[in-house]
Amino acid sequence: MLLRNGSISRSVRQLQKDLLELGYSLPSFGADGSYGNETVNAVRELQNNYNLTVDGMAGPETLATIKTLLTEETELYRVQVGAFTTKQRAKKMEDKLKAAGFETYLVKG
Repeated sequence: MLLRNGSISRSVRQLQKDLLELGYSLPSFGADGSYGNETVNAVRELQNNYNLTVDGMAGPETLATIKTLLTEETELYRVQVGAFTTKQRAKKMEDKLKAAGFETYLVKG
């Protein structure tokens, strides 16, 4: 399988979710299933980080690397974005993060 700029599919959406889970940024469109410049850049960054051919396309080697990274046993780290003075402000930030494809948890206290 080869996913590249212009591809639109469930496979692209899964790739994007995987990239987000690995900490790569898709700030404007998140996991929308459309392989555009944002996805190309995230794939290039991953390829560069793991000494793969940097072409921005998700082919067998890149997809296998992603699968390996996701199945490795690793520690879980959490990021706290900030404290908000109202629930409405916290919810607004949570909505932005969810739209970008991140899992969020709204916590009081």
